[in-house]
Amino acid sequence: MKKNLQMHVWDILAILLIAFIISMPALFKDLVPVAHDTIFHISRIEQLSRSIQDGNWLPAINPYVNVGYGYASPLFYSDFFLLPVAFLHVAGVPLSVCFRILLVGAIFFSTLTIYHCAGTITKSRVLTIFSAMGYMFANYHITDIYVRNALGEIFAFIFLPMVLEGMYRILWNNEKKWGILAAGIAGLALSHNITFLMGVVLCFLLFLISIRTLTKTKFLTLCKGVLCSFLLTAFFTLPMIEQMASQEFNLSNPQNLYVG
Repeated sequence: MKKNLQMHVWDILAILLIAFIISMPALFKDLVPVAHDTIFHISRIEQLSRSIQDGNWLPAINPYVNVGYGYASPLFYSDFFLLPVAFLHVAGVPLSVCFRILLVGAIFFSTLTIYHCAGTITKSRVLTIFSAMGYMFANYHITDIYVRNALGEIFAFIFLPMVLEGMYRILWNNEKKWGILAAGIAGLALSHNITFLMGVVLCFLLFLISIRTLTKTKFLTLCKGVLCSFLLTAFFTLPMIEQMASQEFNLSNPQNLYVG
């Protein structure tokens, strides 16, 4: 253990430094500045914490919004990754602190996954550091965090590198380990639906690129990863698909999503 830490001390420091720099506004401000989606996501944490107090850890509908009519946001926008801070809020931690914990946590894990992915592919510490910096300091990513507070997309930044690394390991490194791919796809599905669809397209394109060198072993390993990700997310995806197939939804008239 000590030897591994000594070998990777510079990698650990690079990850912590990149994550710290990006997290500084969230770490050193007492309040959360209101961005485009801030109120919506803070409301999600509040509603999930109230449902947990009612004994429902993963509600399909938030019953205490829209003047008591409720809102089915969790049915189409998974609250799974909000559970840790929802429990913190139940324990008395303020919503603003819970939200900042989510931001800082997502930034750290995004830095970790892109660093691991880049290191696996490039085998160069210098290229890995620059790749991680380019990914984390990308204009779109910074805008998501501090201009939009787009929590779903911020979470998705954690799992996109895992999908890419999983596909690379299977298709080009000839590895039979499908866990990273399964976790990446499942994480995208539970983070942000549109980014999940983009991840599926990415997997399909990488599959087509490597089709000439595809073997039975690689194909079966891919299938195992995809099947595992489906099973991990079935509690969310199957009810969502059933609802979308069974009725029409009017999304043209936004309503008050706050506590009624």
